[in-house]
Amino acid sequence: MTLYYITGNISKFETARGFFGPLGVEIVQKKLDIIEIQSDSTEEIAVDKANKAFSKLKHALIINDSGWYISALNGFPGSYMKHVNHCFEAQDFLNLMQDKDNREVILKQVVIAVDDSGQKKIFSHETRGEILREARGGGTNGFDQVSSLTAGLTLAEEKEQTLAVALDAELQLWQDVYEWIKNK
Repeated sequence: MTLYYITGNISKFETARGFFGPLGVEIVQKKLDIIEIQSDSTEEIAVDKANKAFSKLKHALIINDSGWYISALNGFPGSYMKHVNHCFEAQDFLNLMQDKDNREVILKQVVIAVDDSGQKKIFSHETRGEILREARGGGTNGFDQVSSLTAGLTLAEEKEQTLAVALDAELQLWQDVYEWIKNK
């Protein structure tokens, strides 16, 4: 079986190819110019992208999208994180959280799988972390300097450990996708 992975992110593609390849599923990276809808829902955005991609390709595919939801800020920035990261520095996130006791942040990862007939299945996973009270680490975006998915270390400080946490969740999503497609 061949699945198109609709992404411009080579790292995401390599992870998926590394997972699916030994299982006999060929993953082909496909970059498509898809206008992304604006929504607070990561699922809605991913489903819309999957629908648009399938209408262009008429082939089995997968879409992977994510959002960061800060509980004390009513889920902001959520699915808008990519844009917010271009505008905010670490101190901007800290200022927003200044008087907040609840420091929880949730990384929501969503994968949409579409089979050759156009039938879709949504897979998602949430990883909980926290917004710290000071910025630490460098060379990354501001959010990475104030957020943690591991024992108090920022994403910027512990990129490898943090990526392993997020990657474990992503690999579980890929396993769920594989189980669905092999039973089609």
